[in-house]
Amino acid sequence: MSLEQIQAAIQTHQKWLNSKGTLGLQANFKGMDLSGYDLGQQDLSGADFTEVNLQQVNLEKAISKVLIFKMPIWIFQTCTEPTS
Repeated sequence: MSLEQIQAAIQTHQKWLNSKGTLGLQANFKGMDLSGYDLGQQDLSGADFTEVNLQQVNLEKAISKVLIFKMPIWIFQTCTEPTS
């Protein structure tokens, strides 16, 4: 999904939120690779993030009253090789 498509989905989602579901569309990112995107300062309440790759995604100050996450949820950590 391109940056423009993600921005359009978020704008449509905002219309959906503001109209209490009568306008726009609920954001559905199911199964997408959003790694590295900046989703900070967005209202993502109710968005579907089922099986989404969120590695290195900026969610700083994002509003998320209810996000939809379904297993598996991956937690990414920086690992280092053990030293001998």
